[in-house]
Amino acid sequence: MDIRNPSNMVSLETHHRELATNNKCEMQYFTHEVEGKGKQIKRSVSVQVVTFGDDEFGSMLAFIRTIRNEHTNHIDCIYRDDGACKVLYASARYLRTTDKEFARNYKREKKANHIPNPLIPPDEEAIYKALHRNCHPKKKLICKTSHNGATHIKDN
Repeated sequence: MDIRNPSNMVSLETHHRELATNNKCEMQYFTHEVEGKGKQIKRSVSVQVVTFGDDEFGSMLAFIRTIRNEHTNHIDCIYRDDGACKVLYASARYLRTTDKEFARNYKREKKANHIPNPLIPPDEEAIYKALHRNCHPKKKLICKTSHNGATHIKDN
């Protein structure tokens, strides 16, 4: 969400906090990224990180669907971190900000593992379906499941 309009940012952050809480998140916080020079702000965003436990997978999917349906933000990335970080979804915008080799490998893997694919685990397929544009519109979101089993969602 754009933080150059403070009143809009506060109301959106409050709304997103309530959404995460209503969807049984374990933890959440906001961080802000600002780019520019002098008094010129070229880019300013607020990133929400939301953590879900493994037993709240359905709630995490509902949170993703709700965020996508609201058109208020953009989902950038969803990833699982259970020892090794695995990107489940990355938007084209997010890939432009990453290392070129990472982006190339992600695109190659995504092409090889398109849905439907019997080799994709059911939980990953459910996440892909929750992200599907026909059902659920925009939000910047980063998800991860940590080694302790918690799922993190970071949205912007």
